[in-house]
Amino acid sequence: MKPFLKAVTLSSLFTILTSCSGDPLVQPAEPPGRRDYVWTVDTLQMGGNYPTLNRIWGSSPEDVYVIGEGLPSSNNIWHYDGKFWKPSNEGGFYGLYGLYGFAKNDIWLSSHDNIQHYNGATWVKNTKLQIDGFRVVVENLWGISSKEMYAATLTEKNDYTRTFGALFKYDGNSWTRTTTVDYENMFFANVRIDNIGTILIHAIGVHNDLEKILIWNGERFNEILSTYDGSSLINIGDKVFFSNGAKVYSFMNGDFKLWQDFTGTEFKSLLGARNERDVFAISKSGIGHFNGKDFETIYKTDYDVSFAAIFEKDIFVITLEGFNTKPVIIIHGKLK
Repeated sequence: MKPFLKAVTLSSLFTILTSCSGDPLVQPAEPPGRRDYVWTVDTLQMGGNYPTLNRIWGSSPEDVYVIGEGLPSSNNIWHYDGKFWKPSNEGGFYGLYGLYGFAKNDIWLSSHDNIQHYNGATWVKNTKLQIDGFRVVVENLWGISSKEMYAATLTEKNDYTRTFGALFKYDGNSWTRTTTVDYENMFFANVRIDNIGTILIHAIGVHNDLEKILIWNGERFNEILSTYDGSSLINIGDKVFFSNGAKVYSFMNGDFKLWQDFTGTEFKSLLGARNERDVFAISKSGIGHFNGKDFETIYKTDYDVSFAAIFEKDIFVITLEGFNTKPVIIIHGKLK
């Protein structure tokens, strides 16, 4: 009898390899992202002259939080239970810009320089971020786990003569300043980590429209993008993606390359994604979507959209300030 491997022809070997669904050599491509959403709009009565939504996060479509600025202060945190949006009974929070979580009983938010933690029952003050002689405002919170979190900040001298960006890290016990060098005249709006631990920061000019993507190597900043065309920074799986105008780059293993060029479409910036064939974006006329083949605005609105919470079959998108003539709304898309 001939040995089995010698008896297998090339064509039959190909059939064996491609038919074994558990074989690590076979990686089926993600299907194109669906676009058959049913859209609804929820209005939040936040109160005040300039009601604003700043961030959104949820553990599931039945447990979604938004934070912003409203009056009274108890209108600054809202919760969605799958049916209704209700303001939180927690009061006294102002300057809410950062919101991130890992479970329904492990949620973090920032109130100016204070970091608050929700344990499933109440919000408890975790820490106050400080730099001597400066006022710290947390612009965004993001993390890998509740033992590795980051706070991107705007740091301003008490007499307003100097502004720079600083990054803080939480190790599960305490917060420490990660960036030991100041990045002048810009604030840090976002932070992400690639698959090998490279820290990428999205910085925005304080007095202009300049935006930058920076790498912090532990000693200094390396600038990989400087643009006036707008930028954004998100994770998709274990890769980091950032945009420069209509061009989107992927960053992995410490290096970046052009991923998609959306020139000629309505693409403005990245919102988030389920995978690389199911990507949501801010478009020039609403909510955009890339399904692995083409880009399309899948929901049109006169509102400026800003951030999203994305689940398996749902997406929640918040809009910018409502003022007195426009109410604050949340756009909810649910796959059929």
